[in-house]
Amino acid sequence: MRALAKSVCVVALMFWCISASAADPSGTTGITTSPDALSDAELDQRIAWLKTTLDATAGYSKFWQYGWASGYTLGIGIGVAQAATTSKNDTRVNSIVTASKAVIGTARMLWDPHPGRLGADPMRAISGDDRSAKLQRLAVGESQLTRVSERAQKRLRWERHVGSVALNLVGGAFVAGFGNWEDALISTAVGVVVGEVMIFSSPKAAASNLSDYQQKFAGITRPDEWQVSLIPTGMGAAIRVDF
Repeated sequence: MRALAKSVCVVALMFWCISASAADPSGTTGITTSPDALSDAELDQRIAWLKTTLDATAGYSKFWQYGWASGYTLGIGIGVAQAATTSKNDTRVNSIVTASKAVIGTARMLWDPHPGRLGADPMRAISGDDRSAKLQRLAVGESQLTRVSERAQKRLRWERHVGSVALNLVGGAFVAGFGNWEDALISTAVGVVVGEVMIFSSPKAAASNLSDYQQKFAGITRPDEWQVSLIPTGMGAAIRVDF
């Protein structure tokens, strides 16, 4: 059992180095450039919008976060149990790889949990209702909105998908090298499918919330939004379309 645990840890560490290379940490820059210039009414309006919007996506974010964390944890238990009880080398190797990938999945869910699960709780953690507290609440809310929106947009970035496929290809190669090719193909295919489902099922509703907020309060238009304007000319006027 001690040798089995060591094998799982070694393989998991190898997979972690590969998957970590695809990490894409995002920043949490502020949105409002001059918050001190806002009136109390403007502060209240922005804070109310942030609370409502952040809370709206918290439910599914919690379901996704804890659902996948539980699933990966279950995968560790199943993989270790199969590796410890089987007498077949091929099954043992396949089970070690399965458990190792589940360890990586669990570790990443715990190390980098989805920020959307918190909703507007970070804002509520700030006590007081004076202007100083409101300004702090606004800053925290904007930071939270940025993190949640950027996390939602990551599901479409190629790095996430390439990293998931690469991790499972390495796992398949490990199974093929120490087990057999049939198990390797099945392990790789199942791992890729599970990884893609995990990525694509991640909360996406908040992807446009940041641009919505910027457009509503900061006067920043969407980069993909068409704008039609009337431009005066010497002989009359012309219509210009920017996109």
